[in-house]
Amino acid sequence: MRTEVALTYPLIPGGPTDPHLRLPDVRVPIALQLVPDSAFTFYPSADQAWTMAKDLAGNVTTWLASNVGATVRPDLYKNAGLDIAVTVFSAASEISLPMIYIDGLYVACDALVG
Repeated sequence: MRTEVALTYPLIPGGPTDPHLRLPDVRVPIALQLVPDSAFTFYPSADQAWTMAKDLAGNVTTWLASNVGATVRPDLYKNAGLDIAVTVFSAASEISLPMIYIDGLYVACDALVG
């Protein structure tokens, strides 16, 4: 399983909302987690899911607090979010195509707690 987390924010905060006039968001990769097959569980319990995600969550939280926190860069914090992509591969696959690919999971930074 591969999880990618990127910080995204508008190049021009408060810019045009029309998709034809709006510039693409800036996307800054901040974390990549590769979970080996032995540590991956389909249909995990809450405890198993937390075990797979806790290191990544801690790294992202630390990075945000140091670089984008509400007291560090309040304007960026107000307009930014986390873009998360999760990919699950099959250990038996010979062509490396993912079994599951979920992209576009988005969490606003100012909605994060903790």
